[in-house]
Amino acid sequence: MRKHHEAIVNSKSAMAYAILKKFGHREELVGSEIFSAELLAWGNYIDAMVMFDKNILVKLGGYEKMEIGGWEDYNLICNLIENKYEGCYIGEILCLYRVHGESMLHVVTNKKEEQLREIFRNRFSFIAF
Repeated sequence: MRKHHEAIVNSKSAMAYAILKKFGHREELVGSEIFSAELLAWGNYIDAMVMFDKNILVKLGGYEKMEIGGWEDYNLICNLIENKYEGCYIGEILCLYRVHGESMLHVVTNKKEEQLREIFRNRFSFIAF
């Protein structure tokens, strides 16, 4: 968390995130791209393990409960972008995450993909998917 805090302070960004390494049922790196509104317009590649600048988080109203759970982090990141804030990429693996076959990602998060696309297109002008 220290590296996240230092990144926010040093870059004057609204948030900081590092690379997350998934292992177990599925292996992959998440969050291995720099912060880019253009890339985020096509979908989320940043894991929920993010640190936000508290003042900005409060100003924007924090996490918002969504109709479909599991997407509150991407919604908040989109809200940051819509309000012209930047994020800071920490190019290191700072988190390991064990993935089970019955994890939230497989069971809940991606089941209503088209409905999610519509929700995000309606909420944010820059969304491209």
